[in-house]
Amino acid sequence: MERTKASDIVLGLQREINWGHLDQMKSNQAVMQKLDNVTEELRAMKCSIEYLHDGVRTVQEKK
Repeated sequence: MERTKASDIVLGLQREINWGHLDQMKSNQAVMQKLDNVTEELRAMKCSIEYLHDGVRTVQEKK
């Protein structure tokens, strides 16, 4: 259930943000706040977002 919920959070965020424009995103405080909020939610669910060098993000459950 946690994995599904974490995935739903990330998918919802992906719909709102174009992942290909990280430099543009960093200048947008509202977007960065949303990312922080989602990261905190995932931490609360014992999940994490891994930021990979090619810009792809994955949700990992902490073991």
